Amino acid sequence: MKNLVALLIVVLSVFNAFAQPGRSVEHCNRIYGRPSGPKTSMPTETVGNPPARVSCFYSWRGFTVMALFGGRDASDTRCISISFWHTGSPLTGTEIDGILAANADGSSWTRVEDGWARADNRALAVTVFKQQRLEIFTPDFYRKDPPGYLRAVLQSLPAHLQPK
Repeated sequence: MKNLVALLIVVLSVFNAFAQPGRSVEHCNRIYGRPSGPKTSMPTETVGNPPARVSCFYSWRGFTVMALFGGRDASDTRCISISFWHTGSPLTGTEIDGILAANADGSSWTRVEDGWARADNRALAVTVFKQQRLEIFTPDFYRKDPPGYLRAVLQSLPAHLQPK
């Protein structure tokens, strides 16, 4: 039991610096370092997502991190989706728990059908590709016609926050 507690403390300390949905590009750059490629506009609608204003990829502590930024206008650019994965191996339950805890923003996460919902309804999370990737996103990122793999987790939101 002591070993499990010690392992959990180490894992959570590794993840305590994760950026959270709603943060700026500059905040993510402070957490993850320089993006591993140029900051680009990304036609994410080609992979089932709404278009993001900016996307950044980072190589950080053994993870590839993809942050998508959007907002109402250029002065409102904020993180609307952030994904974590390893190359070639699924995320462990401990890693997922640590990432979610680091992205709680003072709230808690609840397991819902096909994912997790944050108690403040400001973020949702799903694993995709057989737990190869964890995606944390703001519900307003998928205001219209979300991809099928997100529908169940989005339905966990109160009716007035669900996509139309």
